[in-house]
Amino acid sequence: LEYGIEYYHDVVDSFSSANAIQGPVGDDAGYDLFGVYLNDRIELTPAWEWSAGGRYSHAAAAADRVRDPLTTTQTGVSRSWHSAVGETRLRWRALPERLHWYAAMAQGFRAPNLSDLTRFDVSRSGEVETAAPDLNPEKYLSFESGLKWRQPRLTAGLSGYYTLIQDQIVRFPTGSLIGGLPEVTKGNVGDGYVQGIELGLAWELAEPWTLFGNLAWVEGQADTFPTAASVATREYLDRLMPLSAQAGLRWESGDGRWWSEAVAMLADKADKLSSRDLADTQRIPPGGTPGYAVLYLRGGWDVTRRLSAQAAIENVFDSDYRI
Repeated sequence: LEYGIEYYHDVVDSFSSANAIQGPVGDDAGYDLFGVYLNDRIELTPAWEWSAGGRYSHAAAAADRVRDPLTTTQTGVSRSWHSAVGETRLRWRALPERLHWYAAMAQGFRAPNLSDLTRFDVSRSGEVETAAPDLNPEKYLSFESGLKWRQPRLTAGLSGYYTLIQDQIVRFPTGSLIGGLPEVTKGNVGDGYVQGIELGLAWELAEPWTLFGNLAWVEGQADTFPTAASVATREYLDRLMPLSAQAGLRWESGDGRWWSEAVAMLADKADKLSSRDLADTQRIPPGGTPGYAVLYLRGGWDVTRRLSAQAAIENVFDSDYRI
């Protein structure tokens, strides 16, 4: 049985020479987050295990000095939210323990933060984001399943997930200008989904050499307002990670004190772009971020039980790339 309680309190003073009311977020502000959680694991049989848990969260935000996005005068924000979410997981393992299977379902909850509620600052490529004090929490429901396989010289894992998104906080244009820059704000308009697959593998070719690698694919879409017109459109999620992989070869001494490895980091072109990605020309080139392959060489030595030394040459071929 696992259980706990936590409390977080943030005090914020925010100021700007260009704004007499507040800085990038509301001034004279505070944020509180309280949580209680409980989880239990039960062995149904030697091969089957079931776990279930829950969490209660309470969040509260308050700011005395906020620039009202409509009147541009000083106002205040005081909001609070609470939620109870749960998770359940079932696991099976073959005996001896060489094959594991699991399936899980979990809820998620995220309350708006001070930036969501009170921001007044330049964002992305020359936009001005203004406060959105009436936001509600985001909610998620995730399903996940996977296999893990272990042999004396081979280990592998495969997992997949699908998450339903409800009321995601999304930034969108208002059609107005502030200081010659387009104004954007936020709203709970992002209903959608995200799904992905992850694969990992490690193969001991012959002692002391191991070949390893992993692969990750993710895709998702959500509703948004790409223009000032209140017409919802389903688009890719912002800044989606492209198809990405890692492949490497590792050498390790018999006593485990010396090791070295060569690792290649690989990524496909990131061209699944939302309207906001297309407009973010400071970070994302036209058509998307190019793919890349980058090589790393690393090594290490455990000098004593309490002292280790490592060295690495990163980006061996001096490639230009952007994550």
